[in-house]
Amino acid sequence: MDRDRWERIQSVFHDVVDRPESDRAALLKAACGGDDDLMADVAALLQEDASRASVLDRDLARIAHQVVDAPLKSLP
Repeated sequence: MDRDRWERIQSVFHDVVDRPESDRAALLKAACGGDDDLMADVAALLQEDASRASVLDRDLARIAHQVVDAPLKSLP
């Protein structure tokens, strides 16, 4: 996963995570603009966040790797 992709995932996640669950699906769909992979990645993070104390309390690079199951590139 490259840096731009991870930043986009984070941005959408932060836009949606604090919204009521009843509003999340519509907000997520609108924020992803038809990018089904982005929507799946953010949905996975939202699910992970709901099952843990907070995704932000953990190593984000490791979480990204687990969620999208893609090799991480070294970031500068």
